[in-house]
Amino acid sequence: MTKLTVIREVRVRGGATAFTDGGSAPRWITAARVVMLLAFAATIPAVLGLSHGNRLLWTVLIAALPMFWTVAGYHVWRRICPLAVFGQTGRLLGRPGTRKAGAWISAHYLLVQLALMIACLTLRLVATNGSDVWLAGFLGAIAACALVTSFVYGGKTWCNFLCPIGMVEKIHTEPARSATAAGEAMTSQCSPCVACKKHCPDIDVEQGYWKEAGDPSRRIAYFAWPGVVVGFYVYFNLVSGGWDYYFSGAWAYERAMAQLATGPGWWFATSVPRIVAVPLTLVAFGAASYALFAAIEAMARSAWRRGHPSTTDDARAQAYARIRHVMLAVAGFVAFNAFYAFAGQPTLRKLPLAVVASWNIAVVIASTAMLLRRIGRREHPYVR
Repeated sequence: MTKLTVIREVRVRGGATAFTDGGSAPRWITAARVVMLLAFAATIPAVLGLSHGNRLLWTVLIAALPMFWTVAGYHVWRRICPLAVFGQTGRLLGRPGTRKAGAWISAHYLLVQLALMIACLTLRLVATNGSDVWLAGFLGAIAACALVTSFVYGGKTWCNFLCPIGMVEKIHTEPARSATAAGEAMTSQCSPCVACKKHCPDIDVEQGYWKEAGDPSRRIAYFAWPGVVVGFYVYFNLVSGGWDYYFSGAWAYERAMAQLATGPGWWFATSVPRIVAVPLTLVAFGAASYALFAAIEAMARSAWRRGHPSTTDDARAQAYARIRHVMLAVAGFVAFNAFYAFAGQPTLRKLPLAVVASWNIAVVIASTAMLLRRIGRREHPYVR
């Protein structure tokens, strides 16, 4: 089948056919996709119209996402994510983009997504945390970016290369076997596939992981992410001089927060504006996290070499790959628990103690299961 034939087929199969992935999507997936779209559409007026809109979004909805990814699985989320649907608008309207991501971004897309996420977190701390107008504008802008991408680039280019949360989805879910629906393996691939990404995770998330596990960009992004998460929440302390500012949730009601961008960035260095202090904090914590995980990995390799002084190059390469896999899994585990040590806490603390304890137990169980499931996976059994 030629490229032109594929493009014509995609255009013909727009509308409801494309929305249901050529009829392959289970009905509950299609229904969930509709619900998520309606929920996203209602988010902007809710943020603008409700006094607690920002708080509900940041401390309830966003705080629940990593847990949902971990429990429901990678492919379920990729099929119902509203931004993923916006990123497929061109295909749904029968006018999909045909360009493919270039070689550089294909090789470094995780670093691109990490940089975009740091930019989004910076925007949170200087504008969208408390300003309803800025938050509504941000939600509309990111949806527009996904929509425009769908008319220029083919397939799931937005999800695979540009979506800021794409890296976070991966670090919490891969590698894992595909979810199942009605006894059949579930994927989240386009129908038909236009080959927008080599080793597409929407076809086989575990294959994509093993093929890219040794990439330097993955090592940098995964090792740095736990530090970025910690740095984001520690910044609330660094800017105010205490934890009450964060855990009280007062930051979610600072409607003129955008004006604070030029205000004091750190309580101990008030001359540095917040818009400068925030990215410096996130990058510094990310760099420290990367250095820590890299040092642990180096020590693990050194210990293995001392224990195996006479070995083949192939055995050494396999051992190093195994150590890298374990380090990537541990980085995801640490990032998940660091996130939930803070995420949602301003609202959780207003709920009964039994509810808070139950949630904390669920987080521990989910993160431990995630770690054990991931560490237990090996490439060779998967290939066989």
